[in-house]
Amino acid sequence: ERVGEGIASIYGSSLKDEYLGGRHMHPGQVCMANNGPNTSGCQFYVTMDETPWLDRDHVMFGQVVHGMEVLQKIEKVEVCDEEDHRPRRDVVVLRSGQCTREEKVKIKS
Repeated sequence: ERVGEGIASIYGSSLKDEYLGGRHMHPGQVCMANNGPNTSGCQFYVTMDETPWLDRDHVMFGQVVHGMEVLQKIEKVEVCDEEDHRPRRDVVVLRSGQCTREEKVKIKS
């Protein structure tokens, strides 16, 4: 089993491309990575800066609304080296969740 490589999903090995019109303009955007045309799978990332070179190549579909400070702490974890960006120590998310209906309404307005 190859965990963390984004090679399998409940929908099969890959999905057709979707472009939802989002642009990688600021930190905290939730995105789905792919490996080329029609290869979207189950590998996700959150932007920590503006990344316009990813526009139209990867799907941006959400926004972090709470907890950006936690992501900033994770970003500061030391990595193996300049080419191997895996963290030197484990990073574990213990509690996460979904927005309440009221929070979703606030986000949309």
